[in-house]
Amino acid sequence: MTQQNGGRSAEQTRVVVIGIGNPFRGDDAVGVVFSRRIRDSVPRGVTVLEHDGEPAKLMEAWAGADMVYLVDAVQARVGAGQICRFEAHREPLPAEFFRLSTHVIGVADAIELARNLNEMPGGLVVYGIQGTRFDHTSELSPEVDDACDALVFQVLDEIRDFLKPEAGE
Repeated sequence: MTQQNGGRSAEQTRVVVIGIGNPFRGDDAVGVVFSRRIRDSVPRGVTVLEHDGEPAKLMEAWAGADMVYLVDAVQARVGAGQICRFEAHREPLPAEFFRLSTHVIGVADAIELARNLNEMPGGLVVYGIQGTRFDHTSELSPEVDDACDALVFQVLDEIRDFLKPEAGE
């Protein structure tokens, strides 16, 4: 797991960005690639992590966060490179979208475990990017690569909106 936190301790971090994936399984690497692309652009104090999706470590990574943005590859039977957005702090993820994990349980299962253990962050937005190629390669398919670039800008906008002070403060 790689981390950047803009000089703040984990206890002070309000926003955590987590990219999940295996960098040697084609489009399954999209979360890790996403983390690497967004890392230098996030506001000071935002933590950016690359993660393999192991549930206990995932819950540890977001502990104490006010908002978490999580990016992973999905097999949702939608168009290649399509981005799906879920507010996982409000409702369960469709588990069938997130069955790419190399672990026994996937991201959706990990989030439900956290929900049952009262270990959810204040906000948890999960982005899934539809992959097409999950073989042993270190390259993303062109559609997933393009979607990853677009998602960087989208998540940066969401982070900035989240960090804006409320009117009247």
